[in-house]
Amino acid sequence: MIELEPQPRIDTLVRVPGVGDARRTEYTGRVWFDGKPEVAGPILRRPASAPRGIRTPSIQTSFFVPDSLPYLRAAVTGATLSVGVALCGSGESGAITAAHAVFADDPSGEPAWIQLVLHAHLSWPAGVSYRVVALTAPDAVRELRST
Repeated sequence: MIELEPQPRIDTLVRVPGVGDARRTEYTGRVWFDGKPEVAGPILRRPASAPRGIRTPSIQTSFFVPDSLPYLRAAVTGATLSVGVALCGSGESGAITAAHAVFADDPSGEPAWIQLVLHAHLSWPAGVSYRVVALTAPDAVRELRST
């Protein structure tokens, strides 16, 4: 079970020296594994919706950034995605062993969305904050038509 808490997306037009204009989109938020802990006086309690039973601390998961813009696959060929992650909660010990972002194709073929891939060793409560910065061509975002 993954619970996502996205923060407001920041989308700006920037100038890259030697390249020209670019679109810089910053995505931030938190992801909780097996439920966000509830504060109950001096202790943390698992939410009622959390899975029961033994949980292995090794986490290998990927998820779509919830507020990802719809990107045109052909326009993100030279794009850059940078990722920063930090532990928000990991019980007594924890480590993030790998984190990267990719443009993942929609099953329909178009558009592409940003997907974050995480590998970690986390005991409960297991929370990770993320920051993904996409640097793309200004016209890399697909305009969605309302129907």
